[in-house]
Amino acid sequence: MSRYDIDKDLFENIEIPNYIKRELYKDCKRGKRAADLRFRYAGPLTALIVMAAVGLTGFGVKAGYDNWVKRVESMPETEKAELFEEIKNDEGVTIDEAWSRKLTNVEILKISDLEKKYYESAIFPEGEVQRLEKLSDWDGKSLCYIEEDHLLHLPESEMTEEQMLQFIDYNAKKDYLIENSADEIQAEESGDEWVDEEYEDVPSPYVNVDNATEEDIIKAATPHLTKFLGWELGSEWIPRVEAFQPSNGNPEYKDHDMYTIYWEEGGATPNNTDYVVCLGMYDLHFEAVAIRGREHWATLKSYTDTAALDKGKKDKEKIYKVLKDMYGLPAKPDSERMEVVDDYGSKDDIRQLRFVFDYGNLEVDVEWDLGGERLDSIEIFPEGY
Repeated sequence: MSRYDIDKDLFENIEIPNYIKRELYKDCKRGKRAADLRFRYAGPLTALIVMAAVGLTGFGVKAGYDNWVKRVESMPETEKAELFEEIKNDEGVTIDEAWSRKLTNVEILKISDLEKKYYESAIFPEGEVQRLEKLSDWDGKSLCYIEEDHLLHLPESEMTEEQMLQFIDYNAKKDYLIENSADEIQAEESGDEWVDEEYEDVPSPYVNVDNATEEDIIKAATPHLTKFLGWELGSEWIPRVEAFQPSNGNPEYKDHDMYTIYWEEGGATPNNTDYVVCLGMYDLHFEAVAIRGREHWATLKSYTDTAALDKGKKDKEKIYKVLKDMYGLPAKPDSERMEVVDDYGSKDDIRQLRFVFDYGNLEVDVEWDLGGERLDSIEIFPEGY
């Protein structure tokens, strides 16, 4: 199954309203970031689906954006056809499953820097990603898409700056096509009419924010971010608001209506760090806050699986104190569970742990930076939300 072809059978196993399934499908096709600390309607399966979209697009402000648009719009039809075929054959759930290996921390940080030059200053690669039919024909040194396994093969050694630019260019072109040709991609992949007709008239839960109230929403969210970080963001961080209103199609989901406020640095690109706050739509109550992005995750200290879990047990008292001091929660939770957030490619590379604490009728879900011994995210919801 293609990462952009989230099929009907898969969604039928998710216990959420059909119109929300449709929106998830549409967002994955288009690479929309959506309201995505974690999608809270269906647990881990839907979280994986939503994560397929994270990092695809959602570009920040780019001074040289017009130059980039000219570049992608002038792609030869043969190149577009090749990229469409690759999108159709992409079987990964998350974005990096389309690559032969994960990026190293060094590559992530360099790519984050080069992306700004790519978009802002039109620093484009001299060459382009190669394409070969068989893996046996690849030299192991070039950046190459292999038709045989439908993967972008990264050099076995760390990429050069030119290869990183090729990598950025290749992914940016695919993202552009996904964002601007979703219907065309969808029609080619689905091969039936259910996607277009079944939910044709269902209202979207993604609604516009009234410009007259957006300033008030940001004003209400900012203190939550400042408390979480321990400092105020500078003027180079630009906030934007997305409104997620599932009650637009199903009134019983009114409690889930929310605003998501993103802070992205001027010139931000898909790999850069950003900050997120979620507020309840009607009384602007706090729901969640997080620091995210491949650039951020690449800076975190790494532990083995065993060491990470051992440290998590020792750090629990520190987490209890943070939650008590920052959010006024009781000294200890009624119950708890702990798990690895992401293994970043191996059991020897654990950087964060997830804790779910129950405090009476509240569920508190946190991600803990093991090396920095601080929260990377916190969500506070009524139990069973």
